[in-house]
Amino acid sequence: MIDKRLLSKRFSEHAKTYDAYANVQKNMAKQLVDLLPKKTPIMESIFLKLAAALVT
Repeated sequence: MIDKRLLSKRFSEHAKTYDAYANVQKNMAKQLVDLLPKKTPIMESIFLKLAAALVT
């Protein structure tokens, strides 16, 4: 069973670093999207929109 008090305590202790790690995840997602093939204008448009959404 999950100890909700402990979970809350640990989450609170690390909440201040969340944004730093979120940015790392967003950047990695963008890099992975950039590796996908861009064979057609439609696919390129979709990938660019997805990458933009992940970065913002």
